[in-house]
Amino acid sequence: MSGLPTSMIKAKDAQSVLEFAQAFIEMKWPHAAAKSRDSMSDALATVLPTLSKDRAGRPDTRELRTVLRKCLLLPEDKRPDVPQQHSAVAAWLKAASLDLASLEEAKTVRLALHALTLCLDGKAAASTTIARKRAVFHALLEYAVELEELSANPLHKIKWKPPKTTETWTLASW
Repeated sequence: MSGLPTSMIKAKDAQSVLEFAQAFIEMKWPHAAAKSRDSMSDALATVLPTLSKDRAGRPDTRELRTVLRKCLLLPEDKRPDVPQQHSAVAAWLKAASLDLASLEEAKTVRLALHALTLCLDGKAAASTTIARKRAVFHALLEYAVELEELSANPLHKIKWKPPKTTETWTLASW
């Protein structure tokens, strides 16, 4: 026995970004509030489709995010069996997920950062949404560094600023 908690063993054994994200959720879940859990799942469901290989049969983004949030990005003991109508999407995600080591490459991380700037409908996300999702992605990468799966957090090497949003806040929007 290694003496490590189960969640850390799963993270150390992870080969793909999806597997590592699942282990990260497993580690964070017990101590996170319900809203934080939802936020974590939402952020990772935003970046994980981007962190995949270019493979035939790619499902659309909405399907990918749905399967991630409702099935794959839950702790193992809360993860339901993937419904039949989503099994092909889940299989595609598992097969297409990039190797964890690919997160060492700036171009890969930039793709994830770009995904954070867009809503599901392709419109620009609000700056607060981008910041919230980036914080989760940063925490995932820091966990990978902590477990020595990455040599350094690649976000620290990238000169990136979120795009300016053109939102206008009015009293009516509150």
